[in-house]
Amino acid sequence: MNKPLVFISYSHKDDAEKENLLAHLGVLKPGLINLWSDDALGAGDDWEHQITEAIGQAKVAMLLITANFLNSDFILREEVPRLLTRREKDGLVVFPVIAKYCAWSRIKWLKGMQVRPKYGEPVWRQQGAYVDQELARIAEEVADIVARAGADSPAAVRVPTTHKVRVTEHHGASKILILDDDPLFRSEVIDIFSDTDVAFVEADSVEEAKRVLDEDREVRIILLDLQLPGENGTAILEHIMGRAAEYRVIVLTAYNVLLPAAEAKVYKVFQYLSKSAMGQMVQSLRFAVEQARQDIERERLARANQEDRFDEVILNKYPTPFTYIYQELKSDMLTIDVLHRQSDIFKLLLNFTAVALMCEYFGAGPRDARLDARIHNSVFEPDVTDWLNIIGEITGREDEPQAAPFRHRLAAFLNEENRGTIRTLVEMLDRFPGYGVKRSEFEYQEVARECEKLLIPLLQEYQFITGFLLCYVSSVKKVGGEYSYRLQECTGANPQLLFSRKTFNFLMNSDELHLINREDGQFYSLHPFIILERCAVCTQLEIFFYVAFADGQLHYTSYRTGHTRSTEVGVKEFRSLLRIS
Repeated sequence: MNKPLVFISYSHKDDAEKENLLAHLGVLKPGLINLWSDDALGAGDDWEHQITEAIGQAKVAMLLITANFLNSDFILREEVPRLLTRREKDGLVVFPVIAKYCAWSRIKWLKGMQVRPKYGEPVWRQQGAYVDQELARIAEEVADIVARAGADSPAAVRVPTTHKVRVTEHHGASKILILDDDPLFRSEVIDIFSDTDVAFVEADSVEEAKRVLDEDREVRIILLDLQLPGENGTAILEHIMGRAAEYRVIVLTAYNVLLPAAEAKVYKVFQYLSKSAMGQMVQSLRFAVEQARQDIERERLARANQEDRFDEVILNKYPTPFTYIYQELKSDMLTIDVLHRQSDIFKLLLNFTAVALMCEYFGAGPRDARLDARIHNSVFEPDVTDWLNIIGEITGREDEPQAAPFRHRLAAFLNEENRGTIRTLVEMLDRFPGYGVKRSEFEYQEVARECEKLLIPLLQEYQFITGFLLCYVSSVKKVGGEYSYRLQECTGANPQLLFSRKTFNFLMNSDELHLINREDGQFYSLHPFIILERCAVCTQLEIFFYVAFADGQLHYTSYRTGHTRSTEVGVKEFRSLLRIS
């Protein structure tokens, strides 16, 4: 057989979907691949022997994942174990295709793999509107895989290579080693950064990674899977122990495998990210890598004692609280998803602004009964209009604005032009993400472009927020007549494990998020409207934003993941702030 064999594993109950997949893969058949599914079996064939033989010859195995597939006794008992064994021993590329909605992410052997379509959205979603588009992409990716592997060299995809991605001047902080035994996952990660100025070096084993680190001194960031065949990822952490400060290690894990806190501290692990759901990981990974690069640059400048540029780096290090969503807009998404993320960014901007203003108002001095009533009426289940009303009410106060630094800066931002932009965005984003209205892809693309033209200048001007820090106070103690705080600075969705000690002569509450003016140290607690909690779904610390008060509970959402949480903790403070009896 002179062309790579692509083995198709599917449930007979999904025969129509299998035929559609075969039609797209069939485009590759004339010169590139041989396809095998059980359609090739003839009357009287020893079908089990034929399947076993095909699995043994396959270079790529495609799994058509549905609830039917995951309920098939033969597939799970016979086909899957053989495919996974060949994947581990021979480098067989196992290519799961999520065909229909099902609980695939709960299946242990499957949730650690990179699936297609990206982010786990099924091919047959939205009444099959994207079937041909997704299957065509999948066929092209299969073509790339077999072209790299070659007909007789399945190991070819395992050779570590350097992928140049518009490399520019980067002072050694933009070269990344990715250590993972799954070539599809490595390729997908590299794709995430296709529009950035980083270079990647790949390794699929600890031995290869050690060689890269010993030979290539420009590598400063390591993306590391702890679970590897043979030596596990901690061997790399041991290997760099003596020079760990030079690196920023971001651990990517599919099984929530975390090092004990003491070990993580010794090994200087910079960040943990779960790779069980790629859609959730994209913006987190881009954000974490950017933070790692800036942290390396900060240290370089500090060593050079360039204090003038040091402040500039610090400002860049703490971007707006919605940067992690904004970065996702540069990733590969369907246009309707881009519109929804644009809407998320805009809602977060208004939500965060209104909450910061309210907390500043509650703590800054005399209260106004009329304004209290307006906030009270709007804040139970606030929507975009309510947040706008709250912002307008508070910024429109006539008392001395210098008493409230956030409001003072915001008032300058809300000039006539930006107010007009905000009104236009409200109209467009309310009308076009579509609530049951089916529009053409062309219409969505046009609207997305128009929204981007409005949103990006708005976000750029909103950078005044970098004069403030969103901080989590992790410990407090009294030193003489002053209080000493350990602030865990956590602008964005992922708290950065960069502890700083600051001393103030006023008391802040620990375990709460605070908005701190970097210029004079003035602060306001954002609790209970914004909280930092460990997400029950993705297990990471997340910033959750208040969205409603109902049934005696406060309800929150994370704009990064869309995950929600409800709690009675903070209800007393909430009632007190809003003067609810």
